[in-house]
Amino acid sequence: MKLDDLDIAILKELKSNSKLTFKEIGEKLHLTGQAVGNRVNKLIENNIIENFTININKNYLGLKNTSYIRIYMKDNSHDKILNLINKHDEIVEAYKTGSDCCYVLKIENESNESLTSLLDEILPFANYQISMVLDRIK
Repeated sequence: MKLDDLDIAILKELKSNSKLTFKEIGEKLHLTGQAVGNRVNKLIENNIIENFTININKNYLGLKNTSYIRIYMKDNSHDKILNLINKHDEIVEAYKTGSDCCYVLKIENESNESLTSLLDEILPFANYQISMVLDRIK
């Protein structure tokens, strides 16, 4: 599916405020709510919109730390890191990469102790580098 300017405008509106109704988006873009709904449904059907989500203030969930961990496997036993990723809820994003490291993990947790515990689980089969987020810029 090739996106046109209206599709891109609809995606930008949804990205900035996913609570907007199709009618509200239509008013901004000079379309009917039904026309916006039809376009959104096509975007979903064509896997351009993969899911709808919300951003939660992590402090209300007791999550105070965000870190990124770059994983460097010691051998080819990638099933171990995949099992670990699926086991831990504090790993909120995980990517297999084509760079110098094998995986990049985004961690959100409540304490340095829980992060240390996770790192201790990784160390037997992989080395890692960690970057801790100090402040969100954008």
